[in-house]
Amino acid sequence: GFSQEYDDLDSQDSRNAALGIDFTEKQFKGGMSVLRRLIDLPVTGVGDYGSTEQVERILDSYVTYSFNRNLALSLQWLHLARKIDDTGLYFGVVRQSEQDVVPVHLDVFADGPYSFRLTQSYFRQEFDLLGDDARGEESVWVTDISMRYRFPHRLGAASLGVNNMFDEGEEILSASGGTLAFYPGRFFVVAFNLNI
Repeated sequence: GFSQEYDDLDSQDSRNAALGIDFTEKQFKGGMSVLRRLIDLPVTGVGDYGSTEQVERILDSYVTYSFNRNLALSLQWLHLARKIDDTGLYFGVVRQSEQDVVPVHLDVFADGPYSFRLTQSYFRQEFDLLGDDARGEESVWVTDISMRYRFPHRLGAASLGVNNMFDEGEEILSASGGTLAFYPGRFFVVAFNLNI
């Protein structure tokens, strides 16, 4: 099974239908989940108030192959499609969009406490705005690299990495699908996890 939480507005109502499956076969591991969300969005205007519908379709799939105890390759595909009923909306709202995120991970596990991960991710999106003939389409490749150190006796781990190593910049849809946001530039990540 799987669980998913959404950062919806307090005034939104949604109905979700989902199906997921995972499998393991020797060195292979994989899975897929499909989700359909029907969301009632509040709409405010001049002197009126109502709601309109947004439909989301989310497909999330992954496969991992372990070559040996020190090397693994993973591929994931996340597809998100949104469509909003035009009724009651104002110009400039994203009417419909499609996004694909395809990360490929190469994991190297040293015999000691160190492990390394190289991730190459492909982002693609298409969208069109209400009341505008323009249709946007962008794609970008982003490279992340990280190193992890496991503390003795399973006390936790420390990790150090660089996300968006080549400092790519594209304007992509935010998680809500209603606004545009810039893909963050290069940034360094340091994290500590402690098991108590």
